[in-house]
Amino acid sequence: MKFRLILACALVFGISGLANASSKDIKNAQDSFRKNQFNSALMPLIPVISDYSKVDAGTGILAGSVLVRNAELHRELSKLSISATVDYLKKLTKTKKGKEPSVFATLFYGEALLSQGDYKSAKKYFNQFLKKKVPEEYKEVARVKLGVVDWKLKQQNSAKAAWKKLGNSKSLLVRSELARVNAEFLGDDKQAKKVVDEIASEIKGQNNVSSRVLTNMISVYNEIKDYKSGMQVLAQHDIGSISYREDSKSGKFINFYDVNLLGDIAELYRGVASGLLETAGKDNRYKAIADLQQIDLDIIFGHSKNAAKTVRSMLSDQGLPAPIKKQVSIREGITAKGPKIWEKTVSDNSQDAMIVSKTLSTCVQASASCKTTNKRLEKIAENLKGTNAVMVNSSIGRYYLAEKKYSKAINFLEAARNKSLKNKIEANDPVLLVGLSDAYRHDNKYSESLEIYFEMSKEFPGVRQIQEAVQGVYAMEQRSAGDVKIF
Repeated sequence: MKFRLILACALVFGISGLANASSKDIKNAQDSFRKNQFNSALMPLIPVISDYSKVDAGTGILAGSVLVRNAELHRELSKLSISATVDYLKKLTKTKKGKEPSVFATLFYGEALLSQGDYKSAKKYFNQFLKKKVPEEYKEVARVKLGVVDWKLKQQNSAKAAWKKLGNSKSLLVRSELARVNAEFLGDDKQAKKVVDEIASEIKGQNNVSSRVLTNMISVYNEIKDYKSGMQVLAQHDIGSISYREDSKSGKFINFYDVNLLGDIAELYRGVASGLLETAGKDNRYKAIADLQQIDLDIIFGHSKNAAKTVRSMLSDQGLPAPIKKQVSIREGITAKGPKIWEKTVSDNSQDAMIVSKTLSTCVQASASCKTTNKRLEKIAENLKGTNAVMVNSSIGRYYLAEKKYSKAINFLEAARNKSLKNKIEANDPVLLVGLSDAYRHDNKYSESLEIYFEMSKEFPGVRQIQEAVQGVYAMEQRSAGDVKIF
């Protein structure tokens, strides 16, 4: 529904005459976007949008819309990846006697715990890893991570000392880790950029670059707001690549991935989208739709104050077109008026499935109190069919997913899913599929969850890390006979 609104506005203002991109690229992007192929929609636009200050308004609206959806999806994938990876590696570090232990699981488990904010547990596993017989460069990686833990625990002098000792490392992995530290904690953007730019030159044209290196490069470019270089990393390398492959004496192997990758990609997409929308908004023909997209982007990433400020500004604009004003009013609850505004919006628009479903989904995204709003929506859902039922059931399902009521979430999300093309992104909102896969995983329906990941990984290579983590848990819990790439 949102895409149809955006596309309609763009067509009114002449998107077919875009100056920065070829008509073929625009058509390919539009066609892929309609099919929910967000990655395919983005790729032909990257050469044009990397320097968003020079992009014309029409291109900016289209590309910004593609990036907003990509950012939302990858943020959801990131949350799922961290949760699934922690579950998987926790089991992998506690393998029963008689099974060949994984040496590297402790390092990657420590990193997953670090990403969750469990600093003391992360420190424990990093120290365990340092006692193992592993290549020195990976011990250096663990020491960098221990420095990060110390920094988070307010032991900044200890962190700086640890990082300083590693400053002469020749390892590509360690250099990228230290560059991330320089940008994220030490504020030395110049040195961080120098290092990742050097790495970018070194790995140019290479296949199967470690996802650890790619993640750190993207993170640095995000920190210093060099989004053009970040987008080039995505365009030139396989983001589905592994971070490390651990071989066993039996001839089998375990793949490990960087748990921060999807979150860093989401942040990159957010940064570029925001810049494109700001540029497009300077053209009065596109300002309203650009601001509306920016509101959604801010809500998705938890920037509630920014979103609320834009909502108030738009609602006070007497010249705002009625269709846009209606869309903005759906998001009015973000202005700290409390749950009553969400409930009122649903009550006043009970016959409009698009409005009520968007109201609940925005309420959920804003982490607001949505219980009463959801109850009203469930009553409305009882009498809906077709597309209207899909929209409302999807929002209710995502509400129950946020509430960790997984069986209920499954019921509503399955009702919203296309019955004949149930796992195809062309027929379903990818964010819906991610939510459903997560509910399946928590409900121990691993096979159903894996079917979704298999389909999604065809378009979004970063999904591979989730797929293999869930496969690993499935194998250990269900003793699947399939090739799950562990032990």
